[in-house]
Parts: sequence; structure tokens; C-alpha cells
Amino acid sequence: MAQHKLLKHLHQEHQEVKNILRKLVKASESDRQQWLDQLRENLVPHMEAEEKHIYPALRQQGGEVKETALEGIEEHSAAKYVCKQLFDVGTSDETFKAKAQVLMELIQHHIQEEESEIFDDIEDSFSAQELDNMFSKFEQEEQSQKKKAKAA
Repeated sequence: MAQHKLLKHLHQEHQEVKNILRKLVKASESDRQQWLDQLRENLVPHMEAEEKHIYPALRQQGGEVKETALEGIEEHSAAKYVCKQLFDVGTSDETFKAKAQVLMELIQHHIQEEESEIFDDIEDSFSAQELDNMFSKFEQEEQSQKKKAKAA
């Protein structure tokens, strides 16, 4: 079965976030802010949209799918905690690079699990029409969150 456009979109965004994080970890102190801003505008809206329109639908499936979704939500919670620390600490703080590295590792782990387990759950649990609807709501939420991130 061909992968639904929702999953292709999520995968593309995962790749973008991983690239931003790699650049953030390697960035000189003077370049950190631009990558931090990119992270704020891409990662947080993506997580918020997943939590509002993908994870709740998976939780309703029950059983193992629900457990996997709950784990994904907890991984988001951990990532948001490290994000907040990273956003608050300042780019010249001696702990900045360590925090960025930890965030990158958390996100890489989460993406690997999401793409190897949750993507299959999504494809197995929903019809094409349901996925189209989920994708539409996801995109709307993400755009709303991106506007908030840029205003912050």
C-alpha cells in the first residue's frame, strides 16, 4: 500500500527537525539563535498538532495501539521539558550544547519509534478518508501553532 500523504508529511517534517537539531548542536555560539528560532517554529507546532489530532485518535483504538500512543505523548512531554530549558537558558550558557544534544537524542529516538511503530498503527487503524480528515486538521493546527511560535 502506498504511504498516505499524512505519513509522508510527518516524515518530511521529522527530517527537517533532525537537520535543524544537528545544525543547532554543531552551531557556533553566534549562530545558535537562528537554529533555535527554527526549532521553535518547527518542532513545537508539529508536536502540538500530533497531540491534538493524531494521538487522541490512536488512543481510541485501545490495546497496544493505545499504549504506543501514550508512550509517544510521554516522549513529547520529555522533549517539551528539554525544549523549554533550551529556550530559557540562553545561547551562551555553558549547558546550551549539552541540552541541545540531549534534545536531539530524545527526538531521534521518538522519530524512530514513531516511524517504525506508530505509522503502521495509523495505516492499519484508519481509512483513507479518515486519514485525509486527520491530515487536514493536523495542517490547520500546525499552521495555527506556527503563528503562535513566530509571535513568541
